[in-house]
Amino acid sequence: MLYTAFWVALALAVFCTEGAKSARHTGMTIDDLIGYRTYVAAADLFRIAMWGSYAALALKATRLQDRRELVTNAVPALDIR
Repeated sequence: MLYTAFWVALALAVFCTEGAKSARHTGMTIDDLIGYRTYVAAADLFRIAMWGSYAALALKATRLQDRRELVTNAVPALDIR
């Protein structure tokens, strides 16, 4: 779920950034400016969601690695000769 959220947020951030780039021009009216700023704000929101899911994925991977290390370190202690 987090992996999918990361890629969806990344895609939406890129899409909104490209939308903002294409909405910007020299003869902008107030409505054009509102559309441009809306695209920029949405891109920022999706970028925050992307980095949040990235941090959650990093924490999850760290916990899984710690669990694996505990299991591999515990196995030799069970080896009774």
